[in-house]
Amino acid sequence: LMTAREGLQKFPSNKYVARFTGAYAFDNAHPLKGLRLGTSVRWASAPIIGYYKTASSAYDGSRPYKGDEEFIVDPFISYKRRLTKDINWTIQLNIKNVFDEHGPKPTGAVNNIDGPDYEWIEFRNEAIDGRVFILTNTLSF
Repeated sequence: LMTAREGLQKFPSNKYVARFTGAYAFDNAHPLKGLRLGTSVRWASAPIIGYYKTASSAYDGSRPYKGDEEFIVDPFISYKRRLTKDINWTIQLNIKNVFDEHGPKPTGAVNNIDGPDYEWIEFRNEAIDGRVFILTNTLSF
């Protein structure tokens, strides 16, 4: 079994992962000064979550099973204001998983029989939070 797994990708594993975060802050001359808008986008290619298993319990590295690719958007908005000469206040709202992608997400799969009529059985599911709102207040001095 150990020899069969040698050189195979550990699963679940994505071949490609990308993350982009961008924000825009209004400058002091703008009527909306202190306001900041932004978003974070996460993308991951379809992960390998299993390999075909033969009757002798060996894994066939040329027959992987892939899960779903991931695309998650997390926008945020914040407002910063000076309360006194030495104290600044910031309030920020983050919305994680704005499109409400929810699970469970399978992280493991195995074929049910070693033969031409096999089917993949997904198991070892990972829970995914739905849309989450996070409100943060910060005082800095």
